[in-house]
Amino acid sequence: MPIKQDWELSIKWNVAFFQFINRKRHPFLDAFYLKFYYLGKGYASLLFLPLFYVAGEWQAFYHLSIALLLTGFFLPTIKRIFRHKRPSKLLPDAVVLEKVYYRSFPSADAAFIVTVFTVSFFYFPPLAILLLGFLTLLICIGRLYMGVHFPIDILVGSAIGLANGLVANWLLFSV
Repeated sequence: MPIKQDWELSIKWNVAFFQFINRKRHPFLDAFYLKFYYLGKGYASLLFLPLFYVAGEWQAFYHLSIALLLTGFFLPTIKRIFRHKRPSKLLPDAVVLEKVYYRSFPSADAAFIVTVFTVSFFYFPPLAILLLGFLTLLICIGRLYMGVHFPIDILVGSAIGLANGLVANWLLFSV
C-alpha cells in the first residue's frame, strides 16, 4: 500500500520557503527565538490584555478578550479536523528548536499574534501598531525558523486571527 503524501508537501512554494528560512542557521537567532517565541503563545495574553486596557480601557480589553476567545475556540477545532503533521515529521532535514506535540495546521501562534495585531488597529497609535506589526512578523517567521510550521500554516492561522479580530469588533459594536 503506497504512503499517502501530506498535501502541504505537494505545494512546492510551501516547502521551498520553509526550507529557505529553516536552513538559515545562526547561533544568535537560535538563542533569540528560543526565548522570543513565548510572545506568540496564548499565555502572553497576560502581557497584552493589560496593555490594551491602558490603550483603550475596558472597551479594548473586552475587544481583545472576545477576539482571543474566538481564536481559542476555532484553532483547536480546525487542528482536530485537518490533523496535519509538523514539518519535522515530513521533512527529515528540518531543524527543530521547539518541542511540539500537537498538529501543525493552522498555526495557533500566528493566529494569536495576528488577533492581537488586528485589535491593536482600533486602539493604538500608529507607532505602536508599527512595532506590534514588527513583533507579529518576527513571531510568524520564527515559526518557520524554529521548524514547527509550514508557511501555509502561518498564512491560514494569520487569516483566522485577522477574521477573529474583526468579528470581535463587529460583536462588540453591532450586536
